[in-house]
Amino acid sequence: QSEFRNVFGKLYVTLHPAGLPDEIIGKGANLNWAGNRVKELLAKDYPNIPPEDFVATAFDADTIALPQYFAYLTYLYLTVDKPTRTSYQPLTLFSNNIWFATAPVRIAAFGTTFWLLTEFARPDRLWTFSSHSMSWRMLLDVGFWQKDIVSEDSRIFLQGLLHYHGDYRVTPMYIGASMDTVTGKNYWESTKALYKQQRRWAWGVEHPMELYEGFKNDNLIPWFTKVRYIFKHLEGMYTWATAPILIFIMGWLPLFIVKKDSSVLVQGAPNTLAWIMRVATIGILATGILSMFILPVRPHTKKRFNWFLMIAQWVLLPITIIFLSALPAIDAQTRLMLGKYLGFNVTKKSRKQTSL
Repeated sequence: QSEFRNVFGKLYVTLHPAGLPDEIIGKGANLNWAGNRVKELLAKDYPNIPPEDFVATAFDADTIALPQYFAYLTYLYLTVDKPTRTSYQPLTLFSNNIWFATAPVRIAAFGTTFWLLTEFARPDRLWTFSSHSMSWRMLLDVGFWQKDIVSEDSRIFLQGLLHYHGDYRVTPMYIGASMDTVTGKNYWESTKALYKQQRRWAWGVEHPMELYEGFKNDNLIPWFTKVRYIFKHLEGMYTWATAPILIFIMGWLPLFIVKKDSSVLVQGAPNTLAWIMRVATIGILATGILSMFILPVRPHTKKRFNWFLMIAQWVLLPITIIFLSALPAIDAQTRLMLGKYLGFNVTKKSRKQTSL
């Protein structure tokens, strides 16, 4: 407050008390509390400004917005169709401390960024993720973030989708918001922190039942929209958990199951997989090269040799994608199935140098 009091037209700081009923400790409950307090303060200080003229941004504590972020956000809000019926999603770059992260953590960080880039190419598939912006009008209409869930960043989009009977979307912002990668005191702790972060993200599998319940009782949402959202979310979540494992075992699986089968289909499966993996290697190499373009400036404490490590690390992709992506997703889905609900795990992060 001391540093920024005179920078903004108004600076509000809220303190969320512990032990409130009907909430779990986490970001969703914090945002819910802050949203309701700011609602009261805005009504008092700016009673003549309509909610449609405010835009809310929910950033994690480690998020650094590029200098043009809010100018671009304002431009989009003034030019897109139905600006209060969309959230605004920047490209998430886990680059603040990436030069100091371990190789598996870096691979996961780049993987998340490239996944989001592919979703940007198909905006109809987009859900909100991590740090993003949205209309204040929408937040008032849905009653702010839910305070009893883990995946509040994607659930807030679902709340808007159901409240507006399917007339809600995500607008991609072709600008970055830089965040920290997970860290630990050593290699093992960093790996464990990454596993827990991926498991928390995979807990978004809790959304399909909310979708189903909301769609079941809403006749205003087109049938095609209901099927599209349920299928895409289920397909994304379960592919996340199963595809990496299936890719690496499917080529040899027929030989173990049908040992006496001498058909061309069964006997040729390993060779077919080998060719598929050779082609996939080209994709991995291309991904490694592209990742160089989104790296921040190399810190002076890191030698030039580290550029080579940034390329060489991609040989760990098969191991990382199975043990630090698919398995956390299976873990989350199994816990949900058994009723072993996850709380909000605070990701361990630290930063030796700011990159932006």
